Amino acid sequence: MNQVEERLKIAKLIAKELTETLSQEERDTLVLWKEENEAHQTTYDELRRRIAEGDHVWKELADAKREADQRWNNINRRPTRRTIWWRYAAAIAIVAATGTYLALSLQPQKTEPARPVAWQQQQQETGNNKAILILSNNQKIGLTHIDEDSLQIGEMAVAKPKEKELVYAPGKQPTKDEKLETNRIMTTTGGFYTLTLSDGTRVWLNSETEFEYPVFFGNDEREVRLNGEAYFEVHRDTARPFIVMAGDVRTQVLGTSFNVKAYRNDATVSTTLFTGKVEVAPLKNQIKRVILSPGLQANWNERAGEMKIQKADLDRVAAWKNGIFLFKQEDIQDIVRQIERWYGVTCVLQVNERSRYTFSGSFNRDDSLKSILDMFSFSGELEIHMRQDSVFITDKIKK
Repeated sequence: MNQVEERLKIAKLIAKELTETLSQEERDTLVLWKEENEAHQTTYDELRRRIAEGDHVWKELADAKREADQRWNNINRRPTRRTIWWRYAAAIAIVAATGTYLALSLQPQKTEPARPVAWQQQQQETGNNKAILILSNNQKIGLTHIDEDSLQIGEMAVAKPKEKELVYAPGKQPTKDEKLETNRIMTTTGGFYTLTLSDGTRVWLNSETEFEYPVFFGNDEREVRLNGEAYFEVHRDTARPFIVMAGDVRTQVLGTSFNVKAYRNDATVSTTLFTGKVEVAPLKNQIKRVILSPGLQANWNERAGEMKIQKADLDRVAAWKNGIFLFKQEDIQDIVRQIERWYGVTCVLQVNERSRYTFSGSFNRDDSLKSILDMFSFSGELEIHMRQDSVFITDKIKK
């Protein structure tokens, strides 16, 4: 074990110590290590000091632990192994990540060992806003790497590379028989983009999303089409309702903000309302249409023919728009899907009981893939192996 690996191991033990999950054996290991020499004690004190001074990661840990404790206090039953585990898994991961940084910062600079090509590409591309504009004549324009401060596209649109945004000017009103010109934006793996439509509506697009819209809207409905995930702030226009066609669901609004998630490989289409009012209607079963009020989410499952309404965690739903991953007792399968869409890898779950694994934590979307995967391995119940562009997540073999 080299010095960096040793410090990382100790950082994890300190993280457990801070969250009061240190076993007696681990406690003895930590004590013996501190007593070996003064340098070890200095490293230990430095880790504790930086956290105690109010490092932002410690604040996240405190918030996570406080929320976990509050949830636990509301449950009047004996704690199960799983319940205790999720209370602290994310907190340990957060603090251990800080320990990783501190451990490395205390070492002389060394050449990093070579990574597989796929891994290097993920590190380089993580968080890049990758988007492609497809005009009505099928001409494709890459919006990510534009050298100019702004780029005029046709008569209606201006791309602003610094803001990662495409802005359409207010358009003319077409004649009744005139065909509307449409554009499409496609975001790739790890992509994110924003656009302002000709009516003033703002749209944020998540990774692996396709969004089709008119260059200018007609006199009646303002209809757009979505495959993937988008957040909308709709400009109010009582004469022209705004309609989002996503999967098998039609969402209609006048002026409001809401999120629609409709990836092809997801079982449900989810519409979450932040402000205003929306009508959500399955295309093949209009009788099951619902009207949402702020804070509610409609989930339509086409296969089951069910529409379920539930209270939404708005912070979690909008986290992607704000550039973060936010997991709150998130099912491992849902987390894996987000990882695949953002980092461009294939995750293979080889666990016996997927429902056992839930995680909580917050990460920036420009964090490395490894820092996200460490959340699983720090739990102590899963092992992570990466081969090229595939991630294998397996149950840890008990010895």
